[in-house]
Amino acid sequence: MPQYLYQVAYTSESLAAQIKNPQDRLEVVSKQITEAVGARIVAGGYSYGEYDVSAIVDAPDDVTMAAVALAIAAGGAVPGRQDHAATERRPVGGGLEEGAGSERPVPPRPVGTAALRRPATNPSRGPPPP
Repeated sequence: MPQYLYQVAYTSESLAAQIKNPQDRLEVVSKQITEAVGARIVAGGYSYGEYDVSAIVDAPDDVTMAAVALAIAAGGAVPGRQDHAATERRPVGGGLEEGAGSERPVPPRPVGTAALRRPATNPSRGPPPP
């Protein structure tokens, strides 16, 4: 099933209501959308920045996800929202092969955070620490 990143910004009134009556809104909404259209929230939580909540939603297709987004927006608690379809699951090589025809080669980048912390080997200082 395709996955979508769905982010919402609450109104100040909605946040105040949630503070007065705390509950796991992701669980409540996930149950509602599962029963209504067969979509479900796989993961999510509060986030910092422009959007208050980020969630990963499994939905059968784009039309179903649009229905979910419209239903949530119709409630009035989330005037700001955005959603993005995640890429389909396939080997990374498939995407690399598609980009192989580009005119400008992309230089290799280090993989993982450990590669970012290690300094490059300098012949005058010897190899980097383990």
